[in-house]
Amino acid sequence: MLFRSAAPPDGETQLLRLLIQRREGRAAGLALDPATFEDSLNHALFEAWAQHVDLEERLDDLDDLLRERYAALIETPLPDYDARTIGPMVEDMANRLRLGRAATRLRTTAVQQAQVLQAARRGQSAPGGQGGQGGAVRSEEHTSELQSRGLISYAVFCL
Repeated sequence: MLFRSAAPPDGETQLLRLLIQRREGRAAGLALDPATFEDSLNHALFEAWAQHVDLEERLDDLDDLLRERYAALIETPLPDYDARTIGPMVEDMANRLRLGRAATRLRTTAVQQAQVLQAARRGQSAPGGQGGQGGAVRSEEHTSELQSRGLISYAVFCL
């Protein structure tokens, strides 16, 4: 017997799997922004799913890559969730996905700003700045910018 060891699917793939396997989530799924699916195959498959109530009957209309993705999504059955919980699950999964992506983007920005702040504290030249004046008096605008960056860094740390 051959065992395949695969990484668990990401949140986007899990959400699409839920939509494809459980019709109870259709109303909540149709309310989703298609941009929720950033992976190009997932996005295209979501669009096809949204256009056709029974996507399985339309598989021949899809290209090979989409059919393969569809097959992979239905290959692993989902647990037997209570039908009443499917809609809220779809909404919750989409919200968690959006929040996780926003936190990742914010974290990247905060890291970049923290690096600029560190450089400024060391007296190194920042873009457009005059480095090497360690003891120079900071302008009010510069102080305000440093405080803003500190607050953003703290917000990311709290995430």
